[in-house]
Amino acid sequence: MADDIQAPHERAILVPEDASPLDVATAILRSGYLAYVGGDATWSVRIGAVEIVFGTRQGLAFAWPAREPAIPARDIVGPLFLAYHRQSDPGELLRKLRDRRP
Repeated sequence: MADDIQAPHERAILVPEDASPLDVATAILRSGYLAYVGGDATWSVRIGAVEIVFGTRQGLAFAWPAREPAIPARDIVGPLFLAYHRQSDPGELLRKLRDRRP
């Protein structure tokens, strides 16, 4: 069991003004903000109706869009939600997100 008595944790991560949602997910992954979990990890980020699955597998980073419109992240209305999915299979998570209605 774990606790997080110092939550919430906030960090500003600067991305170019024309960054895509995929660029935002990649910036989060590279920023060092995410908790280190000792190996493979799967995360997702939702910005408005856009969802990206990202994380690490065997030390390599990945980021795959479940839904990504061809507009910059700055033009998407809505908050950013970040979720940790343990060491879940990212391909399976991607399929589940794509099967959901937007």
